[in-house]
Amino acid sequence: MLGWNVGAGLMCSFNDHLGLRGDARYLRGFEDTNTGVTSIDLNGNNQLHFWRASFGVVFR
Repeated sequence: MLGWNVGAGLMCSFNDHLGLRGDARYLRGFEDTNTGVTSIDLNGNNQLHFWRASFGVVFR
């Protein structure tokens, strides 16, 4: 499935060896889930779309 995504992330360090990171993304497909037709429709309600967030601990 062809699609697009947009997101942002952040990384911060507490000291030289430990930190946190985070990321949030919005993903959207171009294919209609009911008909299978691929179209560029930013307001399409039948297209796959969701948010994804992740976070973690950073060790250096």
